[in-house]
Amino acid sequence: MGLVGKRLFLLSACLAAWLPFVGRPLFIDDHAHFREAVLRGLDPARPYDERGLGWRPGEPPGEANPPIYFYLVGGITRVLGPHPGRIHLALISLHLLGMLAFFSLARRYTRHPLWASLLWLTTPHYWLTANSLLLDSLLAPFFLIGLWGWISGWENRSSVHLAVGALFLGLTPLVKYTGYLAWAVVGLWAVLNGHRRDRRWLWSLIPLALSAAWLTWSGRVYGGSHLAATASASVVPFDFSRLSDLLVFFLVSTPVALIGLISGSAALGAASPANGLAAVRPGRAWDRTDALLFAWVAAGLAGLLFARGWVCARYFVVVGPAAILLSVRLSENARWAESRAFRSAALGVLAASGAVLAAADYFQARVDRNAARDLEAARERLSTDVHGCYPAALLSGLSAYLPPDRWRPLEPGEKPSRGEAAAIPLRQLPRAFWPDVGDMRPAALFSYRSPLPVRLQDGPTGAGWYGSVWGHHPLSLTTAPLETYLFLVPSPATGDSAPRDPTKK
Repeated sequence: MGLVGKRLFLLSACLAAWLPFVGRPLFIDDHAHFREAVLRGLDPARPYDERGLGWRPGEPPGEANPPIYFYLVGGITRVLGPHPGRIHLALISLHLLGMLAFFSLARRYTRHPLWASLLWLTTPHYWLTANSLLLDSLLAPFFLIGLWGWISGWENRSSVHLAVGALFLGLTPLVKYTGYLAWAVVGLWAVLNGHRRDRRWLWSLIPLALSAAWLTWSGRVYGGSHLAATASASVVPFDFSRLSDLLVFFLVSTPVALIGLISGSAALGAASPANGLAAVRPGRAWDRTDALLFAWVAAGLAGLLFARGWVCARYFVVVGPAAILLSVRLSENARWAESRAFRSAALGVLAASGAVLAAADYFQARVDRNAARDLEAARERLSTDVHGCYPAALLSGLSAYLPPDRWRPLEPGEKPSRGEAAAIPLRQLPRAFWPDVGDMRPAALFSYRSPLPVRLQDGPTGAGWYGSVWGHHPLSLTTAPLETYLFLVPSPATGDSAPRDPTKK
């Protein structure tokens, strides 16, 4: 297969992986990110809203991320409307460019670039994040396009490529501050390849200027730079227990790294004193690349240890590309990757496991949209004039699908207003976050199941794919319902204290 054919095959595989999930509903943090993006599309004069997870002058930032995602997605919503499915489709082109950038890097550093690219495409932490509207979904393509443009520009002395690389390297940390890792990667690449002094470094003024502009703007609006305010609130001291969480989450959400570890050990074991490491690592240029990729992964994981007090699987999109490239190189050095059967089997197993997790994520995200439909129907059956309420601390996207003129959030311990109905999730939300519904009576019960026994976010079984603060395992196995919503009404409105399931006739 020629180069053009490989690229077309890769793009077709991307569409096959992403399009089935293009209708994935908002879930966990998606709804907060998407809501802020819609607001920025309507009011672009200020970088953050002063409500919810925004930023109020004189207070620590509620939103810990810079604004590029919010302005980009907000601008798209102004054109296409605030419909998540349309935004997914609009962003696919950016994801495709990011995948082509990865393929170009893989051509430089591996002998099997198409295989490496397909492994990256189906890596669970990337696949699930690309299916979402989390702002992290933009981090990988921006990072990869910037890195490709910078390296290609230096190697080919192309001002166009350097300009593209510099622009995206500047935008990457303005998606999320962990994107500053891209600057360290290109800097180390330049040092390892002897590019310490060259006029082409002047292109680095573009990313520096973009960051300086953002820090200056946020400082003028809020009295201090957003980066400094976020760092003071987010950076935490080293905790050894968090290291185990980080490594478990990384290996489960990036299983190809296990192939790299095993094949690397096998390759080193196969090197004999007679032929030395030359049989394993063919040439100094490969050694420099190995050093770059290893440092990329190590620096990224080390930085994540000090960010917040927990870890999410999506955080690894900044180190995933290096982990895949390094793992492929190690399997090539061990001669395993020279076998088409090995490559096919490894890709088949890893892609199948990634597909299961992507499907499990879709089924769990779908609960919020279906629950909003059922709860709203239950409210209307009481009376079109009755309003409803739900816990403000919901770990879901339910609020994005309930009509805001008929439903409102309640803080923990807050009582519903007289005559209001209430919706309470029984499985995922701890009672400490419930409003005070002690005077209300159950009127209906809505339970939602998945055809798959895999859970990515499930408090009772300890699954915390979207945040180890909610569970110390990336995933879990259970046949219990995904969620069960209890629909409550004021005591005088019902004479039956036992809940009924309206899905049963």
